[in-house]
Amino acid sequence: MNHSPTQISPTCSVNRNPPINLTPETSSLFAHELHKILPPVYSYDFGPGTILPNGYLLSPRQILPNWISFAEPPTGSTFVAKAILKYLYFRLFRKSVLRLSGPVVFITDEFSNGYFHWIADVLPRIVLLLQTGIDISQYTVVVPSMAVYSYVQPSLQPFGFGSIVLGTPNQWIQSSNIQVLGPPAPTGNYRPELLQVLSKTVLSFFGLPTSGDQPGKKLYISRSQAPKRKVLQEEELTPGLESLGFQMVVLENLGFAEQVQLLSQARVLVGLHGAGLTNMMWMPPGSVVLELRFPDDSDNNCYFSMASALGHRYAFYIPSLDQESDDTHSANLSLEPSDLLHFLKQF
Repeated sequence: MNHSPTQISPTCSVNRNPPINLTPETSSLFAHELHKILPPVYSYDFGPGTILPNGYLLSPRQILPNWISFAEPPTGSTFVAKAILKYLYFRLFRKSVLRLSGPVVFITDEFSNGYFHWIADVLPRIVLLLQTGIDISQYTVVVPSMAVYSYVQPSLQPFGFGSIVLGTPNQWIQSSNIQVLGPPAPTGNYRPELLQVLSKTVLSFFGLPTSGDQPGKKLYISRSQAPKRKVLQEEELTPGLESLGFQMVVLENLGFAEQVQLLSQARVLVGLHGAGLTNMMWMPPGSVVLELRFPDDSDNNCYFSMASALGHRYAFYIPSLDQESDDTHSANLSLEPSDLLHFLKQF
């Protein structure tokens, strides 16, 4: 079957506001992010297919996943070998097949198994789908097992799908009418209007204001319960943060609705690079987002770009201390507490 694409949003140009504390010495970290051209967005009338627990989308009588279900289409013999082995594994341990009637929307890709990618990459697809004018209440949205977490169902409820199907580890999901939505932008990039509508939609669903004119909370995101990527001096920071009016929060202890409500009341958000910063989505426009960053990291700018798309004021803090590693995704961050607290006084 020819899964011909339909363009649902054209190429667009995005200009981003620079960080509020940018200096000539740090400009190279962000210069390449201040202007981006985003490619067009497509949907695909996939027709009949099977969704595997790991998120692979198969055409009938095929064992290799279709490339349109990937944000970055994979290539090479290694991927092919792994895909065949995964197919055989899922076939061997398959316990059930769920066959759905009616149109199905497929909104995930290989990056969708985490909070940041779910909020930033998946949910904007639904906003874009709504903007095409379709009656979303006639559709079932399917989330493969690999992307099912506690926040998924409550985050889908605001959009009014006819039904929500959450896959299980040993279940294949089949439909004769699957609509595939491509990514609105390469991951880490955003179409500002989609994020802004997403924020208002979720806030309105939970009965929360979509703008804030009053002074709000100052929050510091603790990663004390995370397995990696922690601030090593966080315990020493705590008294000073409290004296500056900051509330330290462990977001893993809160449900999705609780996180949305808490962040809707915040005006300053401070945290180390990590999924918790994604919750800036629920803050009023014009809020301050301050990211604790590793030195010389010019690659991981997804939260800078998100803050700009949402109309927030983005700032960053780079410790002067030597770090044990420069791996933003796994290393702990070491800083001088008094230096950070002095920096935070301006907020």
